[in-house]
Amino acid sequence: RGYFAGDAPFVAASVSFRDLPALTGEVEFLVDTGSAVSVLQFPDLERLGIDVPRHFFDLPVEQHGGVGGTSRFLRTMANLDFDESTGGSIR
Repeated sequence: RGYFAGDAPFVAASVSFRDLPALTGEVEFLVDTGSAVSVLQFPDLERLGIDVPRHFFDLPVEQHGGVGGTSRFLRTMANLDFDESTGGSIR
């Protein structure tokens, strides 16, 4: 289910990683229809038990520029599962 914080829409999703199946959890995402990617912030990664240098040591560091400036990031595949109001889920 989603909610608004002021004018900003958020939605919660269960996050899992193909390469780290034991590390899963719920994360809240800001819905940004102008974004081409979804990003997990470091506090979310830490809460999920992910140690970035240990778990993703082999990934190259990339950069992405946007309205707020440039950020460094690592790219990996993740599954996002959203609960439907009908009791099902969307992956």
